[in-house]
Amino acid sequence: MVIFCLLVTSAYGKLTSQFLGIKGANFLKIGLSPRVEGMGSSYVSISEADINSLYYNPAGLCGIKNMAFAFSHLDWIDNVSIEHLAYAQPVWKLKGVFSTSLTFLGLSPVIHYNDWGENIGTMSFYNLALTAGFSKTFSDFDTGIDLKFLYQKIADSNNTGLAVDIGSIYRMAPFAINLFNKYTLILRKFNIGLAIKNLGTKAGADYLPTSVEFGYSFQIIRDLKFSNTIVKPVYEWASLVDSDYKMNFGLEYLFQRIFYLRTGYKLNYDIPNNFSLGFGLRTRFSRGLIFIDYSYASYTFLEKTNRISIVLQFDSLIPDPLPEIKGKELKSPPEENYRLKQIKGFTND
Repeated sequence: MVIFCLLVTSAYGKLTSQFLGIKGANFLKIGLSPRVEGMGSSYVSISEADINSLYYNPAGLCGIKNMAFAFSHLDWIDNVSIEHLAYAQPVWKLKGVFSTSLTFLGLSPVIHYNDWGENIGTMSFYNLALTAGFSKTFSDFDTGIDLKFLYQKIADSNNTGLAVDIGSIYRMAPFAINLFNKYTLILRKFNIGLAIKNLGTKAGADYLPTSVEFGYSFQIIRDLKFSNTIVKPVYEWASLVDSDYKMNFGLEYLFQRIFYLRTGYKLNYDIPNNFSLGFGLRTRFSRGLIFIDYSYASYTFLEKTNRISIVLQFDSLIPDPLPEIKGKELKSPPEENYRLKQIKGFTND
């Protein structure tokens, strides 16, 4: 996997050497998920039932077994806000997961001046991305791809573009590491992830912010997860500015299977956004699980940013109302994953 990552990175570096650091649709670089951003945006290798993986590595959606919805809100700098809606649904006949999302970045109307400094009214500004993807597992590899339609509008001008994200996650078996010939550390859920993001057409006259991300993650002890991601902005390889690799580190701890604590750190980013914090709540509702997440990041010399999201993960739906069952054992068909609730003799946990 490491060799493959290096080959892909080298190839795309050569293909994009003519880009000269020019890029468009920069809103695609803004992280949306409070969970992920609370972990320092280090998420490319995590494969769990998290619908927000569509934005970071579509391969991570393979863990979704039932229908899921997500809504995220981000208060960005300079009164810019971003809204994100996502939906995922397993497709049993194809043994994969279909997903789609809508991202909208908007700014309140601002005063519009002409070339002579005269006030000629107000102008609107917004960006939009519509995404559709599919994820599927092959043996120990989770794979995913999504296609994005991009639309940008500033005053009377607008442009469109198309982009694609491709990702894969390799899930390894647990293994042990001997420390100082005295301690044994068992690494569980060790994953290696690779994603190529925002590869596509120009957005107007500019190239998209294409990047290659490679990372790994593992569970240190029960409910404590560590992740590390390396990001290479492909479009800037021919530029002498901001051509370094970027490093993301993240930690997540799940307390009592209910409360999440997260922290992250970033290295070599344009804006010195180094440290992030986040927390989340996990609980049940009548039809499944609900996750409420929040993250906070501080930008030196700029404003603070706040992210919040609500994720609904549904249990497999069953006909409602349920038939009256008395003295009979109810068995689910083997091909279905029905969760039975409020039926005598069954639990929903």
